[in-house]
Amino acid sequence: MQVSKQDSRLGFIDIGARGGVSPLAQQYADKLLQVLVEPEAAEAERLRSASENGNKYRVIGSGLAHVDGELLFHETVNPYCSSMLRVNHEVLDQNENLIEHFAFKQSVPVMCHRYDTLYYKDNLPQPHIIKVDVQGFEHQVLQGFGGLLQQTLGIVLETHLYPIYHDQMLFGDIIKYLAGYDLVLRRITNDRSSDLNGDHHFNMDLVEIDAVFTKSRGWASHQPREMVENLNFACALLGAVPNR
Repeated sequence: MQVSKQDSRLGFIDIGARGGVSPLAQQYADKLLQVLVEPEAAEAERLRSASENGNKYRVIGSGLAHVDGELLFHETVNPYCSSMLRVNHEVLDQNENLIEHFAFKQSVPVMCHRYDTLYYKDNLPQPHIIKVDVQGFEHQVLQGFGGLLQQTLGIVLETHLYPIYHDQMLFGDIIKYLAGYDLVLRRITNDRSSDLNGDHHFNMDLVEIDAVFTKSRGWASHQPREMVENLNFACALLGAVPNR
């Protein structure tokens, strides 16, 4: 997938794409330039094989981070719990039903890149819409976008209220960081928690949420009509109320 300057589609960067194309993007596939990021080699190859000879989306088979270089990826028994960060058992061992999922399997070296490095080197699309599911490593991934976040219209990410991984930044830290790019919190959800009232995965403690950020209304008030329309599209895709 080569990106043309004349291409009007919006870049959709799906970080932590195990399992395939996000349901968020499926219904709008014709309006998006999709990049799927998955550092686990076998899963990345599976995604490539499903990509209709590379025309459907582009797969990045490395990690995204705040640095360019090799980092350790800590694999757990449940692959959806694996992370660049080590599990914090002081928090997780209070939830007996989770211990087996987060049980350590092995640490493997993974080549990582900043997104802005790949953007300039490999002709990747602008990160207009970003989905992040990286198990506690969200802040470092966002740092790797650098100034490209100035162009970002919306972000949905999984984040935590308690540190289930060592050295992770929590929800409040993410809010502060994204505010520097005119990205404001618009929506909080948890599919396992009705009305955000507990989470059965964590013994009814509310530990993990999905948060939606979009550009602020103040930012939108200074943009041309086309940009505001793109922002409203991003809001619709992410389930946030469009700007008026």
